[in-house]
Amino acid sequence: VQKIDLDKLIVRLAAIEKTNDQTTGVGLEYIAVKTAYERLGQLLDLQKVIKNLPVVARAAAAAQARLLKIISELVSDPQIAEIERAVEAHLNDSAIGAKRGSIGALSTVTARVYAVKAETNPLLDVARASYKENVHDIFDLGKTVREKYELPIELVYQQENGGAFVFCLPRAPTEESGWRWPKEWVDRVQKKKKWVFSTLELVCSALRWQKGTDTLQKKLNGRMREMLDETLTISATIVQEVFSQVVSRISALYKASEAVGTVIPLLIALLDVLLCFAKRSLNGDYVRPEFTGTLAIKSGRHPVLETIQEAGRTVANDVYADESSRFQIIRGP
Repeated sequence: VQKIDLDKLIVRLAAIEKTNDQTTGVGLEYIAVKTAYERLGQLLDLQKVIKNLPVVARAAAAAQARLLKIISELVSDPQIAEIERAVEAHLNDSAIGAKRGSIGALSTVTARVYAVKAETNPLLDVARASYKENVHDIFDLGKTVREKYELPIELVYQQENGGAFVFCLPRAPTEESGWRWPKEWVDRVQKKKKWVFSTLELVCSALRWQKGTDTLQKKLNGRMREMLDETLTISATIVQEVFSQVVSRISALYKASEAVGTVIPLLIALLDVLLCFAKRSLNGDYVRPEFTGTLAIKSGRHPVLETIQEAGRTVANDVYADESSRFQIIRGP
């Protein structure tokens, strides 16, 4: 489902739970933010998978083949339904598909920030509101920079080093005669045909005077990461119960993975062939043969020749063969 390897996902779920028990023996409040980020991502991936298993179960159960009925039984384990209910009780529906580039990276982070349902924890709601406000401040800064310098400057989110926003600018404007880099543009790095840089508002702290006292104004990226870390940590603590239920029923996931991961690809290949047969039979006015001890074909046409030749040029042939008549000579294309 959406390029999710269920086998690898199960291994990661079990491995993290085992490591947590051996090293800390406590809840997620002591787990690093990176681990919290990974756990939320794994739960969102699991949610996508288990939401599609009932579809596979219904389709396989409707078939007459014994193999398909076995698949239906494997993916219809009641424990999978319990896992789905536990996930749905705490997590929002993850509707974000796979995307590439900066948009995909930011969407991935956003999916984790808003993974847990609202009003589950007041502190989480406050942290998410602060994170959203900080991200809006950064986008407002990007708009201000573009309008100030009148250049095709793009605001990009990079997931490296904890996640941060940077600016991208094509090299062409900077190669013009008389170009000078603004002093507030820092950390310039050339990447192919673009410059990647930041600004003092994004990366530097500054002292400002407020009500007679010096207060430290944190950089925008720093504030955004701080609220992101707090949001992920609180969210991961909330879904600890979900993880416990998933791991306690992980055997059902292994069975479903075996059915989906090994048998389903063969089934899909078989269904693809049958679909081609059905589609071709409808378009070519074919009939389903009956296999007996006698071969009798009336107006038989080769499907390949009928496809590549002009309409009406294929010569139909009648064929009859039994124990007394086994030799046939067919002429023409």
